[in-house]
Amino acid sequence: MTSQTLLLTFSGTDRPGVTKTLFATLAAHPVTVLDVEQLVVRGRLVLSALVNVETSGIGNDEIMSR
Repeated sequence: MTSQTLLLTFSGTDRPGVTKTLFATLAAHPVTVLDVEQLVVRGRLVLSALVNVETSGIGNDEIMSR
């Protein structure tokens, strides 16, 4: 089995449910969350997640579209 480590970073207006939606989306795919960092400054969210993605049989374009 092959895997790839990706750093996903999201930024924008902070509001309830943003983090929940991100992790619900990730849970539907073959990823392992390795680390998470979240920061809110004056109502702006910066959320980063380091994930390991199982990549056997799929290309980088498909990984990024998931």
